[in-house]
Amino acid sequence: MSNRSPQKITFDGHLSDHMLPQLRFDAVEIVFADVQAAWTALNNNSPLEARQIAVNALASGEEKSKEEKAALNAAIAGSEYVLGGLDAADRYARRSLTLYPKQFTSNRIVLAVLTLRRRYSAAYKHMVDATLPKRKARWDEGLSLETIELALASWAWNCKAWKEVRMHLSTAVPGGVSDMPTTLVEDTFKLSLYLDSASGAAAAAERLIVNKSIDLVDQILQTIVKSGWTKEALPLYRSAFMTHPTDDLLRRRLVGLCIREGQIEEARMMAKGGGLRTAA
Repeated sequence: MSNRSPQKITFDGHLSDHMLPQLRFDAVEIVFADVQAAWTALNNNSPLEARQIAVNALASGEEKSKEEKAALNAAIAGSEYVLGGLDAADRYARRSLTLYPKQFTSNRIVLAVLTLRRRYSAAYKHMVDATLPKRKARWDEGLSLETIELALASWAWNCKAWKEVRMHLSTAVPGGVSDMPTTLVEDTFKLSLYLDSASGAAAAAERLIVNKSIDLVDQILQTIVKSGWTKEALPLYRSAFMTHPTDDLLRRRLVGLCIREGQIEEARMMAKGGGLRTAA
């Protein structure tokens, strides 16, 4: 990853503090009775009970498949995570993955621990290297491609790997800013500034200025102007002025931009409307 700095989706908050969804442990009809019992206890917010069920099952001496042992270790890992034992959660999750690599659940626990510890580069690498199943086991709790890509974008963001952030956002939200919640549009605006992308910043700003106060609209659009992207700022100021046709500040901004972009006749017409100074 580089180090340069400066359909509606379900997403809360900003990329910098994004977390994977919490495990629910709500699977039913699991073929392994002890695993089902541990899952039910975790789903009922009884991590101590779940941990004891899994520990007893592993110590029983009964023959078990690698998959069942992996699920029981995942139950212990999930219990420890809820109880705040991050070292133990990580250890049992990795033990589970050694026994049964093609799963989501234990990978999610490892990733949650790494994220809480702000080891974003390690979390990114772990997700990229993870062996995820095409068809998950009954007890396993999967993730959508969109959720995975947003998580990768979050870790890349915290590593200031801006090109990777753009790549993962494009995969997670192929429809672009029109399909993003506001917080993600705000991140996309910042990302475009980091990547020197005038078109990206303009597309995000077009969403961000809708139904906003004049001061906030001007603040957003002046960021584009001060980045040297006056061509992209001009239509956005036109749009803002159409929404607020009596605002003196927006008129002055628009007159100034028209002059800078060679739209002299438009500047004259705008200036006549209010006898205003030209300022941008």
